[in-house]
Amino acid sequence: MDSEDNTDLRKIMQEFIDNTMHISMSNYFQFGRNYNLSFSQLIILHRLHKGGPCLVSEISKMLDISNSAVSQLLEKLVQLNFVSRYEKPEDRRKKYHAITEQGMDVVKKSREARVSWIDSLEKNITPDESEIVTEALTIMVSKIKELGPVHHHHKQEKDNC
Repeated sequence: MDSEDNTDLRKIMQEFIDNTMHISMSNYFQFGRNYNLSFSQLIILHRLHKGGPCLVSEISKMLDISNSAVSQLLEKLVQLNFVSRYEKPEDRRKKYHAITEQGMDVVKKSREARVSWIDSLEKNITPDESEIVTEALTIMVSKIKELGPVHHHHKQEKDNC
């Protein structure tokens, strides 16, 4: 493959990523607005769903915002019954937050909203195109998995979230 082919591939991959991110995130933000949840609150719900219970300080580090800001975000999630707050008997000073069944339902619905456009797209693809796209995307997914975990440029502390 010569450099011109690589440039074309790079351009179409960037266009694909730009368009899929735009439509996915637009749907995700609209979902948040429908539930009157901020992007940060949606992120908190996803992290609690994936990582289990967390302390305010752990969420604060993850979002890189103050403990008081996280407490305000969590308070609304607790009031909506999407998150529960509890303490452990051995250290009652630490307040843990966990996702509730209602919160898990919100996470599931937000994921569905984020990718809901795929059904419309799929209906507009012919069987011949479907074969080509499936083959190409299978290769791309494999190559992306080969890249391994994302490495951040800054040192990031491991948190329990």
